[in-house]
Order: sequence, then C-alpha cells, then structure tokens
Amino acid sequence: MHARLSARILTAALSLALCSTLGVAGCKGPAGPPTLAELRAIDDPSKAGARLMEAPRGLTRLDPEAGAQRAAIVAVHGFDSGGKEWVEPLLTLADNGAEIYFFRWNDKQCPESGANDLEAALRDLVGGAPQLDRITVLAHSYGGVIAALTAQRAPLGKPVDLHIIASPLASVPKMRQLCDFTGVPEAAATGADSWRQWRTVHAADGAFRDLEVDPQVAELPDLEVTALPETYEDGRLGHNRAITYVTRELDPQLTVADGG
Repeated sequence: MHARLSARILTAALSLALCSTLGVAGCKGPAGPPTLAELRAIDDPSKAGARLMEAPRGLTRLDPEAGAQRAAIVAVHGFDSGGKEWVEPLLTLADNGAEIYFFRWNDKQCPESGANDLEAALRDLVGGAPQLDRITVLAHSYGGVIAALTAQRAPLGKPVDLHIIASPLASVPKMRQLCDFTGVPEAAATGADSWRQWRTVHAADGAFRDLEVDPQVAELPDLEVTALPETYEDGRLGHNRAITYVTRELDPQLTVADGG
C-alpha cells in the first residue's frame, strides 16, 4: 500500500514538474479570477455562470485590461446564485467605459453580516481608486437586501447610485425565522446619492409568487420604485431575467463618454 501511495505521489510530482517547465498541453493550474473576455468566449451560459462564481469572495474586477476609469459598476448576486443570470447583463455593460466589478459573498449568512462585507469591499474600492467619480451598484434578490442596508450606513466618500432588482426588502419567512430579520429598516439612504427599486410582478416572479404577500414592497424614504412589466421578449419577465431587463434599460445612462 505504501509503495502504491509513493508511486502516485512521485507520478503527481513528475507531472507537475513537466507542466511547469515544458508547458505540456492539457496541464492546468488553478484558474485565476474570471474576466469578461473569458465569459464572452464560453458558449454555454451555465458554464459561463459557473466560471463567474469561481471569483474569490469580495470584489473582482472583470475587465482589468481596461485600466483605471472614472466610473465603476458593482454587481451583487443573490442567494444561491449559479452566476448564469449575470453573464448577459455584465457583457451588456462591458463597453460602457466603466470599471466592472463582481461582488461574490457568503449568501448563506444573515443580512447584516452580508452588509458588513459589502460595505468593507466598497470602502476598499474607494480607497484604492481615488480617480473614481461615481459608483453604481446593481444588486439582485438577496444581494439587494444587503446593498440597501449598506446604503443606510455612513457615506463612502464617493457618489453612489444603487439599483435594487427583484429584492425582498420586506424580508421572507426564512430570513425572519433564521435571522430575526423583519425587513430593511425605514431609514434614509445616507450612504447613497440615490436608490431605485425595480420590482417584478409578484405573480410572475418564481422566487416570490408562492408567498401571500409580495416581499418586494417596502416603504423606504426617497426610494424610487419602478414596476417591471410582466412579460419581456415574448416571455415571462421573472426573477432572474429582471437583471437583463434592468441592465439594458440602464446601459445608455451608465455609458461614460470616451471611456472616462
């Protein structure tokens, strides 16, 4: 047994040595952070989404080759995301002259903890990119809850526009049960210059339609609410498809002249 184990270890060591010194085809080390260029090259949206979710926790810049820009867009996923729902929207935003970031976080934790992580990441972004004039946050589903909580905290020192997409701001039974979370407090967005909620039609949203009360409905000061249509492109405009609709609507507004 020990001889077989030693042989396997020796084989693995030799393979690693060949890969590193000769660049043998088919040898792959750990993948680096995903990029927009890489996602665009993957034909299968599910595989592209899985690659996106291989990003390390925290903020990952998806277009590092573009260099420093004056605007940044931060995408925040929801609960148990497979990433697929973000691929097309992120590629839609790829050429608008802003830095594109994806925030991956532990979506199995309670909202306040998630908000702590997002706030810390955004403060790090502001501290490390003094050239930024504005940050736009696009947050989906549970991600919209933590983004709204973050927006109610101290200002980041840069103008921030928050777009909340198909998010249960009034909480859902599981969050009440596990986290004693009854919804985003009725407080102003002191940490954002604007916040806008994009609400799906309750009956068309697969994540919410079985709930008696629409968890998206919350009364928050100065919150701009946009009701999404029930259908889009000859199909139902559901929970995940809402991201595509919103990014297409916002893309012309988010485009930065001359890339900065």
